[in-house]
Amino acid sequence: MEKKIAFLERTPNRSMKILKMEERAKTMCLRRISKLITYFETSTLVEDKKSTEILLSDLHKMRRLWQEKDWKEIMASCSCHLA
Repeated sequence: MEKKIAFLERTPNRSMKILKMEERAKTMCLRRISKLITYFETSTLVEDKKSTEILLSDLHKMRRLWQEKDWKEIMASCSCHLA
């Protein structure tokens, strides 16, 4: 989505298109993190209960933060964690 948004930034009449694309990207990311939470609630991938609780706590925290931010803030926060 980031590439599509970058492309739209170079086109005329772009502001509404960019806003819609950013909202779609945010919705998709929130949906995906929710699916991760659901997966790890029942997964046996994580060995012990304490590790699962920590992982789920972090995922819930990230989802709450993303719900409050706009797309550019989400991307900035992700790039910090990935670096």
